[in-house]
Amino acid sequence: MLWEATNRASGAVPELETYLHRRPMTAGLKIDAVFIEVMDGVQLPSALRDHPAVQRLAELADRAVCWSNDVLSLEKELQEGDMHNLVQVLMQAHGLSVQAALDEAAQMYHMEIEEFLEVERMLPSFGVEEDGQVRQYAQLLKSRIGGILTWSRRSTRYQVAELTK
Repeated sequence: MLWEATNRASGAVPELETYLHRRPMTAGLKIDAVFIEVMDGVQLPSALRDHPAVQRLAELADRAVCWSNDVLSLEKELQEGDMHNLVQVLMQAHGLSVQAALDEAAQMYHMEIEEFLEVERMLPSFGVEEDGQVRQYAQLLKSRIGGILTWSRRSTRYQVAELTK
């Protein structure tokens, strides 16, 4: 959060690579992952949670959530002068128009989803009981992606007042 506060205070647009790395952390998705496990009764043993393929699923889901949020919250963040948004970072990094950056951010979201589905399809077998746990965990991650997307679109949080001329 200090990183974001420093950027806001100076009006700095984050560097692309730094933003891509830090955005899932600043979104609070790591703690959210713990909540979904607890609330939905999924108890992945450490060996499963730490498996590279399961970790990859979580990373891809986190980024998909972040990119969809950034697309949907862009107008609000532009009005508030908040530069912590993938679209604005892409505009700065690549000299893009708003529409071109939106298109690129949407493409990044779709790529995360496609890779998530591919990683899920290629998960190794961990054993009958463990496979069921991992499938349930993957389903929870997909539900979180869709749920947050739906909530963001419907929430008044991202509705902005008309810009005055």
